[in-house]
Amino acid sequence: MRKIYSMLVIGLLVIGATSCKKDKSEKSKEKIEGKWFVTKTSLILYKNDKQATQSEDTDFGDKTAFIQFNSNATGRIEDTGHGYNFNYNVNGSDIQLTNQKFDDNANTGSDQIPSSFTITRVTSTELVLHSEISYKILNDNYRSVQDIYLNK
Repeated sequence: MRKIYSMLVIGLLVIGATSCKKDKSEKSKEKIEGKWFVTKTSLILYKNDKQATQSEDTDFGDKTAFIQFNSNATGRIEDTGHGYNFNYNVNGSDIQLTNQKFDDNANTGSDQIPSSFTITRVTSTELVLHSEISYKILNDNYRSVQDIYLNK
């Protein structure tokens, strides 16, 4: 009887411990919530698998460029007073932006802009987002690789 009782207690402890844990998506979402100011962006453009251009921008000292992730899964991206609102979903280290709407766009639909990022670094004060977009123009294949560095 003691053996069954011990196994039952251990089983309940394991169930209790695992049910209290938040999944990675919830933890990632909580970590990114807040207003993040852009400190640097880097962009590499590849044409037919060869690097065509590379640029880096670090001129963000005025704190007018930011990404806001709200706790209700909405947010805003803004740069010098212009931007757009969005909804977001976090799945592990991936962020998907949806229902994106530019400020000055009068149509009722969502604007089509790049909307998937991977969190490559997140601390209480630092966030790095990575995106890669591939597309084809005529006979050429392009790939854009961007990193956005942000601080609270």
